[in-house]
Amino acid sequence: MAKPPPKASASPKAAAGKGSPPSSKAAGKGRPDSDALHAPLEMKSRTHEEMAQDAKRTSRGKGQGNGAKEAKAHLERRQKMSRTKQLAVLMTLPLMVLGVLGIYTVLWFNAAHTVRNIAHEALAGEYSDKDWSLGAKTASGEDAEVSISGFPLKIIGTLPGVAIKAPERWGGWSLSNATLRLEGKAWGRNEVRIHPQGKTTLTLASGRSFDLTATDLSLLLGLGRGDTVNTLTLSAKDLTIQPPSGAAPAVIASFELVGSALPVSGQADSHTPTYEGSLTVRDASLPPDMAPPIGPSIRSLEIQGRLLGLLGSGPSLREKMSKWRDDGGVAELDRLYLNWSPLQLAATGTIALDDHLQPVGALSSQMQGYLEAADGLYKGKLMRARDLTLSRVVLNSMAEMKDGVPTLTTPMSVQNGQLLLGPVTVTELPTLSWPPSAEGRELPTLRPNYQVDRWGNVSRQD
Repeated sequence: MAKPPPKASASPKAAAGKGSPPSSKAAGKGRPDSDALHAPLEMKSRTHEEMAQDAKRTSRGKGQGNGAKEAKAHLERRQKMSRTKQLAVLMTLPLMVLGVLGIYTVLWFNAAHTVRNIAHEALAGEYSDKDWSLGAKTASGEDAEVSISGFPLKIIGTLPGVAIKAPERWGGWSLSNATLRLEGKAWGRNEVRIHPQGKTTLTLASGRSFDLTATDLSLLLGLGRGDTVNTLTLSAKDLTIQPPSGAAPAVIASFELVGSALPVSGQADSHTPTYEGSLTVRDASLPPDMAPPIGPSIRSLEIQGRLLGLLGSGPSLREKMSKWRDDGGVAELDRLYLNWSPLQLAATGTIALDDHLQPVGALSSQMQGYLEAADGLYKGKLMRARDLTLSRVVLNSMAEMKDGVPTLTTPMSVQNGQLLLGPVTVTELPTLSWPPSAEGRELPTLRPNYQVDRWGNVSRQD
C-alpha cells in the first residue's frame, strides 16, 4: 500500500497561530514577564518559622469564624465550672464551721470534766493523806458541789464555803474562804487557775489569824499526766495582810511564787536538779509593830534557785527534808537580790541543812549601804555593840568605791545560826521551825544555864 504523501509545512504567517509564542511586539496575555521569571532567583530564602507564621495568619483569616465559636464555647464552660466551684465552696464552708464548733465543744466539755475532777478528788482527799481536811459547805451547812459555767469562752467552776486544814506535821495551819473559783480553757486543759473570791483567812497553829485580801489573788496549776501538778504559780497584786486586833497591815504591791518539778531521766543522785523555783516581791510596806530593823519598805526581793537531789519519802515535811539532807541534797541559789533601803544586796551560792535541819551555806555577795544596815540591826537589838564596831573597821577596809558609793564584795556564810560577812558576825538568825514528825512533836529539854531567846529557841547562857 502506498504511503500518504507528507504534509506541506505551513508558511510563517500560518505558523504564527494560536499555539505559537507571539513576538516581542505582540506579547500577549499568556507570555510571562522576564522579571517575573527571574524573581524567585532574586528572593531571599525564607526560614521555617516565617513560613509557619504565614500559615497561621492564613488559617486565622480563614478560620476566624470557627475561632470565635470555640472561644465562646470555652467561656461558657469556664462560667459553668466557676458556678460549680462556688456552689461547692458554699456547701463546704458550713460543714467546716460545724466541724470546728464540734471539736471545740468536745474540748470544752473535756476540760470542764478535768476541772470538776480536780475539785472532787481534792474534796475526797485523793491528793493527800487522810490527815488533811478539805471541805466545801453551802450556807445551810450541806456539802457543796462544783458548778460549771462559762461556755463557750471560759470554763468556770464555783465552789462555795471552802476550808483547808493541814495536819500538825505540815504546820497545822488552816485556810478558809467564802468562795473558790476555778478557771480553765478548752484549748489548754493542762492549766487550771484558782481564784479565791473575797476575804481569805489564814490561821496559824498558834491560833493567830490574818485576813488576806488582794485585787488579783490566784493559784495557777500546771497539770501533767494523770492530772498531777507539775508547776505551781501563786501570784497576788495589792495584797493586804491584816493582823488581828486591828493592827496596821502589811501591804505588798506585787507578789509571785513559782515552783516546778523538773523531768528526771534515769537514776537521779544528789547532783540532779529535781525542782526549781523563784520568789518575787515588789514594794512591800511593813507595819511599825513588826519593828523592821533596816527600814519600813522593801522595794524589791528576788530569789531564784534549784533543788538538787530527790526529796525523801515520808509522811511529814521534816522527814522528807531529813532524807533529802542525808542523801546529800543541796539548794543552788542562782540569784538573790534585795533592795531594802538603805541596803542593796546581790548574792549567789549554795545552801544545805545541818544535823538540826538548820540552814548552812556559802555565798558570794556584793552590797551597798551595809554600814547603815548595821546601825539598824544594832538599834533593833539584833547586833551586838562589839560586832558593830568590828564591822565598821573591817568592812570599811574591804570596801571599794563604785560610782562614788562604798561597795563591799565579800564572802557571806551562814553557820551555827549566825550570818557572817567575811570574818565579821553580823547577826543571829531565827531558828527555822519545822513541823513535828509523824511520831509526835519534839519538845526541847530544859537544863540549868539555859534560856529561851526572843524567837522561842532554847540556847545556853554565856
